[in-house]
Amino acid sequence: MDALTAGAPANAGNTSSALQALQSARAGMSRHEARTNGALVDEAIAHAEDIVADVADGITFDQLKAARTAIGYRAFDRNASPAERQYFGDVYAALTRDMDASAAAIGPDAKQAFTKANNYDRRLRNDASVFGTAQVDEIANKPFDAQIFEQFEKTKKAGGQKLTVLRKQIEAAGGADTWDQLVASSVERMGTKTDADGNAVFDPAMFLKNWTKTSKETKRAMFSGTTRAAYAEDLDRVARVSARLGKYGKQGNHSNTSNHTLMRQVFEPFNLATGAFAGLTGALTGNLYAAGGAMLGGPTLKGANYLIQRNHANKLLDPQFVNMLAGVPNAQMQRGGVRKYLVDYGTKLGTVAARTEFSQYLRDIGAEDLAEQVMKAAK
Repeated sequence: MDALTAGAPANAGNTSSALQALQSARAGMSRHEARTNGALVDEAIAHAEDIVADVADGITFDQLKAARTAIGYRAFDRNASPAERQYFGDVYAALTRDMDASAAAIGPDAKQAFTKANNYDRRLRNDASVFGTAQVDEIANKPFDAQIFEQFEKTKKAGGQKLTVLRKQIEAAGGADTWDQLVASSVERMGTKTDADGNAVFDPAMFLKNWTKTSKETKRAMFSGTTRAAYAEDLDRVARVSARLGKYGKQGNHSNTSNHTLMRQVFEPFNLATGAFAGLTGALTGNLYAAGGAMLGGPTLKGANYLIQRNHANKLLDPQFVNMLAGVPNAQMQRGGVRKYLVDYGTKLGTVAARTEFSQYLRDIGAEDLAEQVMKAAK
């Protein structure tokens, strides 16, 4: 990556927009908000102003990368307040988009290298999700905990009854948090494999297949009474819908065609029966597809499903996103259908960074008009 970007110029168009948004938020604060969070937003504004000025002075891509790293320490500090994480997270997200645009301007190799490096970095930092790797790595980096985890995996294969006994022992010794961390690690392992380059990657189709094969008793032992119980129920629904869509895709003349086509787009990057979709092939193998875009009243579907899988694969580890997926089938029967449901979900996300990431997902599945609506409505 460094060899491709050495000395290359940077841009800060997105960071400049984020700066303006922060300044507007600061100007609109009440007295109490200003007293509580004013200093934090002022600090984020100052950092963004410096970065925008530095880019105007001609700093390089690598210097912009260093600036983003420094902002990231504030954006992902687990001890920081929610407000601090949001303000600096918004700047971090804008810097990421600027780095992406800068890498694309350098050339396709730089763009591909940045996307790969950024996805890996995001995966390591993803403690916003209760299944983020931050919790998993805490276990993996401790030998004793690693031994417990292997015992957990071995007992899980033996069935729900034995796993329930182990859970009581672990919670008695280490508390509910220890159990939650073990479950988080186990869930991620269901979809983790090694790619041709030797890198650990998350495969959503593999994940859903392994999830489906896990018995109800085992899932009950893992999730019952935990904060993740609703996630498990939602994921069961997502797995059922994915399998059902594969079979349904073989049929013709569906009612409510526009909603159903968009629904298939939403699920396809994660679908365990992707190969059965009518007119859609190889979503997780890198092949291109094109089908039904005109039905959406918008742009035609994009071809790069491999890119979708790489960029959004681990969304199945995000309970909030999975909850949204689980609601898609019912949404197609409601007023406004799936289109309104997706826009409403995106505009209600709590941070600019989260809305931007979801908008990129919408763009990657071919729903660019919905992505624009999310970003416009959130301003």
